[in-house]
Amino acid sequence: GDPIGSALFTLTETSTTATAVNMDGTSGVLIMVEIDNTGNSVASYLNLYDAGSATAGTTNEEFVFMAPASTRITYACPEGAVYGTGLTGAIVSTPGSAIGPTSAVTAYILVST
Repeated sequence: GDPIGSALFTLTETSTTATAVNMDGTSGVLIMVEIDNTGNSVASYLNLYDAGSATAGTTNEEFVFMAPASTRITYACPEGAVYGTGLTGAIVSTPGSAIGPTSAVTAYILVST
């Protein structure tokens, strides 16, 4: 059968100053996101930007996924969520901020390009 996605990106934030990382420089479709926030006693957020580059805390997010405290959570986009310019991501402790989580958080982002 056909594959579910064509690329899997891994984004890990280990600093309390969030850094936006470009994962895909072309258009595509977001299929699924998994966030491992098991190391934090508070929620963390994966911000995804429809952009070739972004600055956490400054650039407006296209998608925001919340991972509750001490959990690993998966979000599926059955119809797919289109991004047109590129895909850049940052993991933060508060939506819209540039403050990273206290402990490491890893996100896995499955896309079709």
